[in-house]
Amino acid sequence: MEKAQLLDLPAELLHHIFHYCDAVTILCRISLVCKRLRAVAHGYNQIQLKFKSRYSTQPFHSVVPSSVTSLDITFSCIDTEETEIQYMIAEILRFPQFPQLRHLILHCYYDFQLKQFLKSVKHMQPILLEIDIDSKGQPSVETCSLILPMIQHPKLQKLKWTKLNYKLEMMLWPHDCNLVYLEMNSCLYSQYSIILQRLPNLETFRLNKILMDNMKMFHMKLNSRLTCLIIEDCVLSTEDLLLLLSKTPALRHLKLGFQSMKLDSIMVISDWEQFIRTHLNFLITFQFYICYDFSLNDIVSLDVLIVPFQNSFWLEEKHWFVACEYLFSRYYSAENKILLYTVPKFFNVRHNYNDFHGILFKQNNYYITNYERGILIDNIRCDVNIFSSTM
Repeated sequence: MEKAQLLDLPAELLHHIFHYCDAVTILCRISLVCKRLRAVAHGYNQIQLKFKSRYSTQPFHSVVPSSVTSLDITFSCIDTEETEIQYMIAEILRFPQFPQLRHLILHCYYDFQLKQFLKSVKHMQPILLEIDIDSKGQPSVETCSLILPMIQHPKLQKLKWTKLNYKLEMMLWPHDCNLVYLEMNSCLYSQYSIILQRLPNLETFRLNKILMDNMKMFHMKLNSRLTCLIIEDCVLSTEDLLLLLSKTPALRHLKLGFQSMKLDSIMVISDWEQFIRTHLNFLITFQFYICYDFSLNDIVSLDVLIVPFQNSFWLEEKHWFVACEYLFSRYYSAENKILLYTVPKFFNVRHNYNDFHGILFKQNNYYITNYERGILIDNIRCDVNIFSSTM
């Protein structure tokens, strides 16, 4: 049977292959092979353009603006001169508009780079806006005011500003915003309900932390549609956390991380059964992980920590399964941890050292684990009698 050639494939299949190629490969290499591939490449309408410093920007003279769905723009740390930034912006402004733009990603090292870009490019209306500022400094009030028109535009649905520490005096969310997804680093506890009120269509809210302040959470009537809440490093007390969760009774998916706790102040999540039954009737998935610091002098049994999660509510009604794991640093005993988490694991282990060993207990079985660069590479089942002398 004669083998099929690349040129024999229909355009639809070639376009599917293009999903795995960057814009340079599609427009500057594949399109130059022959007339047919040139026509197929020019008919591809999901181009992802990447602009970097003036020294690495690729010539995209043949790009049709209506075929661009993603813009990834990087201002590097060396682009501190005004002329460098203007050059980058001029390269982008060669295209009058991107009518099919869905995803706009901005990588900036300094706040003034983001501010200058927002001042110069006001016509872009993405569906998803992602901002990444490498510097430790927070965006200025002027920068936040410049980004408000994008947030207010009805087309924008998702905002990822992963390093934003939000405060109300810095930026006031517009009323009736269409955002359905919001991701940022932190917000103040007292302002959590204000964000939900200003973003009535919000369905997913992802935070690294909620910071406690001296003010109480604002009590206001909410009609929140929030169905997914993720807090990666929760530092709230049980009382404050439950009050926060009571603001969103429509939650279906909840993920909580507690990065550094003491064994003598264990948060008993297993006691949440009554709260979930009363306030979170629609909750489908509940994923958590708790990281405890411990020393080799602490006597803690992994299977004992699991016992509270073995009742019918956790196992039969909700099908939420919990595992417990010792982590031993290969270098310093002071870095030993105990992890208590739901399975399957939804997080990467945070540890000061990349390489460590572990003892895992789940579903009544023990396992020896081995991590390299924070990633699990071995998971070997072992006999429980090995640990009987120490547990």
